[in-house]
Amino acid sequence: MEFEEDIKRWLTPAELSQLEEITRRLLGDRLDKTVDEKAQAKFEPFAKTILLRKELEKTLAAISPPLDDARRYLDEEELKLFQDSLRGAVVAYLGPRWLDVESSWRLSPLACNYEVWLSILRERRQEEQRRWRALEEQLKAPEQAIRYSIELNAQIEKFCQRLHPEKEKLESVFSKLCTDPRHLGYNLTGLLAPEDREELGRAVLEWIRTRAVPGNLARFITYQCEVEYFPLLYAEYVKEDELPALDFMLESYAVVELGYWVQPATVKFNDIPVAVPMKVYDKYAVVMKAPEFLGYANYLLTPDDLTKAPCFFWQTIPLTLVESLMNGEPLPKGAVILDASAVDVSYEIAGQRFDIPNTFGDYLVAVRKHGGFLDLGIIPPKVAEVLQHLPPAPLGGPSKQVETGDKDLLAALLALGYTEAKVKEAIASTSFPENAGFEEKMKLLLQTLGGGS
Repeated sequence: MEFEEDIKRWLTPAELSQLEEITRRLLGDRLDKTVDEKAQAKFEPFAKTILLRKELEKTLAAISPPLDDARRYLDEEELKLFQDSLRGAVVAYLGPRWLDVESSWRLSPLACNYEVWLSILRERRQEEQRRWRALEEQLKAPEQAIRYSIELNAQIEKFCQRLHPEKEKLESVFSKLCTDPRHLGYNLTGLLAPEDREELGRAVLEWIRTRAVPGNLARFITYQCEVEYFPLLYAEYVKEDELPALDFMLESYAVVELGYWVQPATVKFNDIPVAVPMKVYDKYAVVMKAPEFLGYANYLLTPDDLTKAPCFFWQTIPLTLVESLMNGEPLPKGAVILDASAVDVSYEIAGQRFDIPNTFGDYLVAVRKHGGFLDLGIIPPKVAEVLQHLPPAPLGGPSKQVETGDKDLLAALLALGYTEAKVKEAIASTSFPENAGFEEKMKLLLQTLGGGS
């Protein structure tokens, strides 16, 4: 029975047909017939073929050639070359072994080609596995993009909580957000020189670039900006060609209004590009077709925010002119008006020309009404101390020179213990009735001084 199984297994259909014919001739139609000697001679090669193929299968089983991989990864021509290499592998396996190692036959030169094909098959199998793994990862990309979009949308929603839907006038925004007492409702932007505006503009753009959008949202949020500058006055004392004067400077303030949009950006998930954030619903997600408006935000930028925009120098103005403007007097003593328009007035004092915008003059009047330079923080206390000893002193109240007839008042009040600066300030700020006598003036001055010493 075993021999019959071997016949069916190791012979091709054509060979099996030939063997059946030989067998009939070999055995004859009846058992008692004479044996056909020629048929017997032809039968022996078949027996040897079966035996050889059976032994070959055992050898190949020991070698374990990856036949399935060969049929899968090799083309027809490569498969033939691989099959040819098996002969060398069989011979090497049946030959001597080295170092008593079972697999040492593969070190034989006869197995060299077979080893090359094993390496090729191994590389192609690994490449296929890499492609399958990549495909599996690609199939995960949509799910990862959805999870990422959910997190991103939550951050954007939190960002939107500080936005509002409508635009606002920037001047109103500045008045609402600015707590600096120097802002009295006047826009002094016209005092900035063009180069100062450019420098201030660069500082504002730098702030917007670094602060407008949180870093993790920068790829997904775009914006448009509108900016308006609101410089505030700052002054220091200086003596200009023997004229007591103030150097007026402009500290940098700005209001920025930004309109924000969320826009999809391409992010790779397992090397698959996906536009995120997606709009995620309960059971599905939709890729955004275009940017969507989020809202507006207003920001007040102070000198601390605009460190690259210094305090800009405007111009030097004599104290007499400052005092005249604060008191609403069109012509200070010793000054000549060169020309005047709806925009500004030009004065000449001691041979120097001073162009004063009308807005600045109106602002100085408002400064006087709101307490003066010191109270509003336009000048520092040390400058105020200097100005107290320099008549006129533009600190907010109407200032007058001490008349010759008032010297007795000055002397009397000094004798009472008042300082010269306080007495002069009291005389300058007190309105005396026409033809008032010494006693009446003293009474009014003591009321102004509060009766203290």
